[in-house]
Amino acid sequence: TGKIPIRPAVIKSLFRFKGMLLAELTGYKGWIYSEEELDAIAALIAKCGWQLSPAAQDAIAVLTMHGVKFFEGYLAWKRKRKGEATGEVEREEREGKKSD
Repeated sequence: TGKIPIRPAVIKSLFRFKGMLLAELTGYKGWIYSEEELDAIAALIAKCGWQLSPAAQDAIAVLTMHGVKFFEGYLAWKRKRKGEATGEVEREEREGKKSD
């Protein structure tokens, strides 16, 4: 009762985030799904007839979006920290100041 087929956008955003996360954790870029693969997964789930309430789908979508933003921030922080350890950030800052 009150359930509808899972919207493709919910499925695609969740799997896109999963691929991004696993690729970063394992170093294997094969986890990142292409748009065609995401479409195929969404079509398969639709064929299976999986359903969720609209509220549950909205919650999954919002939490996935927040997860992506948090993870992107973590990656930026990690890259900056790695650059600080190797001195790359200092070189970039000095080069930036020269051009100002």
